[in-house]
Amino acid sequence: MYNLFRLTSLFVFITLVSCRTYVHISDTEIEYSRMDGKAVGNDAAVLEFIDPFRDEMNEEMMKVIGHMPEDLIKARPNSNMGNWFTDAMLSEAQRTNPHPVDFAIQNYGGLRIPSVAEGPLTKGKIYELMPFDNMLVVLELDNEKIQLLLNKIASSNGWPVSRNLSFRIEDRKAVDIMIHGKG
Repeated sequence: MYNLFRLTSLFVFITLVSCRTYVHISDTEIEYSRMDGKAVGNDAAVLEFIDPFRDEMNEEMMKVIGHMPEDLIKARPNSNMGNWFTDAMLSEAQRTNPHPVDFAIQNYGGLRIPSVAEGPLTKGKIYELMPFDNMLVVLELDNEKIQLLLNKIASSNGWPVSRNLSFRIEDRKAVDIMIHGKG
């Protein structure tokens, strides 16, 4: 009886395994739809929903929080916009961290607009510049890790760096690295 059960179980198992159905894609049809802002009109229900918030949001975003003495331009390998932004990051890191902070960096793509005009600086412009909820992170790195980090920056033709850090890019590597004016 036990052998009959084992034999039946083996037969069922082999049957299930050997009768496997293989599924594959035999044909596809692709259709592309180009979306531009002209094809879709305004949704009245959505506009009605956001109207009560629009004036309040505009008022908040138009608040002047500073003044730019000159146009700030985003560029590689170095730019006044990137330096201004990372210097602000450095100041905040030094203010909030109990340990010394030597320099600050920001990835190039993190700054989302190409320029900030001379004149009043609004809260809205800061949100355009950096629209995400990013976090300021302080790391302790040895010289080897700093070299690796700066080589990564050099390999992508430069990122914004703060005033306490300088280096040259040679063959997509960071050379002549200076932190606080010391090599």
